[in-house]
Amino acid sequence: MDESVCGDGKMYRDKNVCGDGNMYSDESVYGNGNMYIGKSDYGDGNMYRDKSVYGDGNMYIDKSVYEDGNMYRDESFCGDGNMYRDKNVCRDGKMYRDKSVYGDGNMYKDKSVYGNGNMYRDKSVYGDGKMYRDKSVYGNGNMYRDKGDGNMYRDKSVCGDGDMYRDKSVYGDGNMYRDKSVYGDGNMYRDKSVCGDGKMYRDKNVCGDGNMYRDKSVYGDGNMYRDKNVCGNRNIYRDKSVYEDGNMDKSAYGDGNMYRDISVYGDGNMYREKSVYGDGNMYRDKSVYGDGNMYRDKSVYGDGNMYRDKSVCGDGDMYRDKSVYEDGNMYRDKSVYGDGNMYRDKSVYGDGNMYRDKSVYGDGKMYRDKSVYGNGNMYRDKSVYGDGNMYRDKSVCGDRDMYRDKSV
Repeated sequence: MDESVCGDGKMYRDKNVCGDGNMYSDESVYGNGNMYIGKSDYGDGNMYRDKSVYGDGNMYIDKSVYEDGNMYRDESFCGDGNMYRDKNVCRDGKMYRDKSVYGDGNMYKDKSVYGNGNMYRDKSVYGDGKMYRDKSVYGNGNMYRDKGDGNMYRDKSVCGDGDMYRDKSVYGDGNMYRDKSVYGDGNMYRDKSVCGDGKMYRDKNVCGDGNMYRDKSVYGDGNMYRDKNVCGNRNIYRDKSVYEDGNMDKSAYGDGNMYRDISVYGDGNMYREKSVYGDGNMYRDKSVYGDGNMYRDKSVYGDGNMYRDKSVCGDGDMYRDKSVYEDGNMYRDKSVYGDGNMYRDKSVYGDGNMYRDKSVYGDGKMYRDKSVYGNGNMYRDKSVYGDGNMYRDKSVCGDRDMYRDKSV
């Protein structure tokens, strides 16, 4: 037996009956002559295994008791003599794990208290002696991250209208902007330019026509444009180029419509992914062939017609990938041979027919993968040999039979 004596002259094994009358295995004695295992009996009357004593003579395990009456494992002191775990009870009464002290004697986790009573992890002090996380104060008491002109900013700035913005720049009026600007109209814009009227814009323009535009260019009228342009009819356009009529990358040509990619064909009209030619239809990539029609991807075959992913050859049909066979027809992944049918992958077998992943042989059937065996028949993933059966993977074993995934 492992004996120990607990002051009362008694003997114990793995237990303690000192003072509180309780029994414990692993013994240790703390001040009051009591023995403990995995516990402590100090002040609060509770037992703890991992012991430590703090000031008040109490014993704790993974806890601490200090003023607020709470228990904490990771302890630190915040000037006020209190103990904390993942918390802080300094002045603001809040608890924090990662602690730092800033002037006011407070403890913080991911925060700091400075003047304005707010908490911040990443701190910096700017002029006003305040503490901030990814922030700084720019006169108006607001917080900002990125610095410029000696000031600190965080995704915000205040410009006249009292709004907050990230990317800042200053334009004459001393205002700060993110994706915005305040100029005359009180609106905020990122991409700024001034169009004579001294105003600031983002994706807009308030020159002359009172509209807002991003990408700006000025054409005679002193207006600003993005995705827009003003051409006589006072309409707005994006990509600008100027044609003899002074219009931008678009125009209202005769029909009064607006278009992006523009070209003019005889009729004086402007088009975006469109064109007007004879048939009254609109097309983007244009060219004119004989029939006066407008087309995108063009090729001409014999009849002098223009086609987009199409062509017309004799049969009057339209096709993309073109090839011409003796019958003078045009095809897209197609061909017509003898039987008048259309096919993509073509091959011709004796009978003068054209096939797409098909073939016709003797039995009048269509097959993709073709092979011919003795009987003059054509097959797809099949073959016929002797037994009249069809097989893809073929082998012949003496008996002249054909098999798929078989052997004899």
